Amino acid sequence: MTNDSSTFACGDLEQVLPAAWKGELGRQELDALEQHLASCGQCRALATGLEDAWMSVGLDDVMGPGADLRARVMRAADLAFHDRAGVTPAAAAAASPRHAAPSSSWWKLAAAAAAFVVVGVGIGRAWPDTQLQQEVSFLRDELRSVRHVMTLSLIQQASATERLQAVATAALIDRPDAQVRDALLEALAGDGNVNVRLAAIDALRGLAGDPRVSAQLIASARDRNSPMVQVAVIDALVERRDRSAAPALRAIADDSEAATAVRERARWAIGQLQASAI
Repeated sequence: MTNDSSTFACGDLEQVLPAAWKGELGRQELDALEQHLASCGQCRALATGLEDAWMSVGLDDVMGPGADLRARVMRAADLAFHDRAGVTPAAAAAASPRHAAPSSSWWKLAAAAAAFVVVGVGIGRAWPDTQLQQEVSFLRDELRSVRHVMTLSLIQQASATERLQAVATAALIDRPDAQVRDALLEALAGDGNVNVRLAAIDALRGLAGDPRVSAQLIASARDRNSPMVQVAVIDALVERRDRSAAPALRAIADDSEAATAVRERARWAIGQLQASAI
């Protein structure tokens, strides 16, 4: 904060915002903060992201001034895990929290980590710093790890809601590994819930060019158990411009036992793939 409490600079944001959220600012300081946020779009976006992260983790010292970004977030992770999952520091040393079964605290942590990544980028633009960029890169890696663990754990649960959450999380992973890919393929092939299968199709869209994904999509297009899934798979094959699917699509279009909507969609898909080849 500048010496004049009626104004402050962009660089004061990290210190001022936590105090505002904890009710420690006076009326004059709050008015100055509101005026600054109203006039500075970059700080306004940054404040929104920081508040989301703060509220997700539920800890009032995450943004304490002086600590680096990585230390703040990871300390929040440790405290959230120890407090909500009942894990002692000694037990955590033997088994890292990132490999434990997901719990409500980890859903909050993942949301907070994502927010901090966005926030870190914003801070880096406002106040360029090589160390800060390294912290943001670290948080991206941590977030990817958390999402992998949550996907692989929750997709095995009996609850369709949790499996849907797992597939939705997998869709956010920018570089899913083979385990996550195979888990999504298994969900597409045999999950008993149609919504989970549909979500798996969407999550697999980012894996263009993977032959295992193409093979399972083609196999699922032939599965008559759910016409809705068949149509969604056919659309995914067209989106991928997967011309290797043409024989299967012709077979579906000629299948008298297939749903009318599915047969019509297969004919449409054949035309789309032929047009894309020209």
